[in-house]
Amino acid sequence: AAHLVRGAFHEIEDLAQGVSLLTNKQLSALQWKLKNFCGEAPRVNDLIRSLNPPSSLVDLTPKPFVAIDDEGTNDREDILYARKLPNGKAKLYVGYIDVSWFVHPGSEVDLYAQRVGFTQYGSRHTIPTLGPDIATGPASFQLEQNRIAGVVEMTVEPDGRIRNLDDPRVYRALVRTHQHLTPADVNAVVNGIVRKSATLNALAEVASAPYVDCTLRHPP
Repeated sequence: AAHLVRGAFHEIEDLAQGVSLLTNKQLSALQWKLKNFCGEAPRVNDLIRSLNPPSSLVDLTPKPFVAIDDEGTNDREDILYARKLPNGKAKLYVGYIDVSWFVHPGSEVDLYAQRVGFTQYGSRHTIPTLGPDIATGPASFQLEQNRIAGVVEMTVEPDGRIRNLDDPRVYRALVRTHQHLTPADVNAVVNGIVRKSATLNALAEVASAPYVDCTLRHPP
């Protein structure tokens, strides 16, 4: 049975990487194997919808966080916000999605995630750890929707050094994504090609500072 499992996951990996165009028959077979080896992908159910965020979270919803991802991205897992300080330094906030408040140990979602292992990103397909329904819903920074995030807060010195890189302030917060942008959108704003919006103004000012490279690229 072990070699069948390994073979199935090799095929699933090929599906994610888009090694070749698949016929409907091949795709159906792979979906059958994924379902039978990993189980039915969990969906956003009434329990998840009815859960309230934990209390005592830092409220950062007024801050104009933006998500910067390639065109067509649906599972947005990180956001950022920056503002200039009067002393010439910059405060940088990086948020990453926190699903721990609704993915409880031993739950259906947790067990499914353990079987899948990790999200596989390919040129044609994505196989999310939590299933597509959750990955593009409560586990994604959707536009103008409150989400719980782990936030890393750092101070950037005028010479570009991050003062507290080894010991940043890390905490949980309630955040809201004000804009979805592509790397090209951000480049256009920080280089003055298009007029700066109120939401992007702080980020653009920081990114346009002499000590920061104005060309923002999506991380590999």
